[in-house]
Amino acid sequence: MRRYTFLFIITLMLSFAACKKDKQVAANGISAKKGTINWNTSNLNTGFKPLATKDTLFIVAQNGEEDLVLAIKQKGAATYQPDEFKAYYYTTVGLDAVASKYHLINDPANTITITNYDETTHVVNVTFNLTLINNNSSISDKITFTNGKINAQLSDVFIDPFK
Repeated sequence: MRRYTFLFIITLMLSFAACKKDKQVAANGISAKKGTINWNTSNLNTGFKPLATKDTLFIVAQNGEEDLVLAIKQKGAATYQPDEFKAYYYTTVGLDAVASKYHLINDPANTITITNYDETTHVVNVTFNLTLINNNSSISDKITFTNGKINAQLSDVFIDPFK
């Protein structure tokens, strides 16, 4: 009987050890509701400009022929209003030629919130709501991103998405 109890305890300990999760780095990704459809991608590039002072944080998300660029004059975890960030959305043809460009409208409902930034792992969590407009065409066209979420491990590199 003692032998079975001992084997049971050993099996239980091994089971708990097998289930123990190691510290994991979160995967890069962005998700949002673009209009009425879900917009998701794990194709993110991040970086700073200028690199020495890390004044502006860039997050560039590419979802096929669609690109969303966020530039945040970040000061850490906080909610940012349109005068503290820029957002651009554009579509391409063949991943090369720009077909349409949208820019942020000045609306207090447009916000980016850095909810968490871990300086050790460089993982950042962001939420956002954006309305962008394309007024290059004869009819103004709006795109909205709502309930946006970004989970990214920031690169410590220089990035200039506008070159």
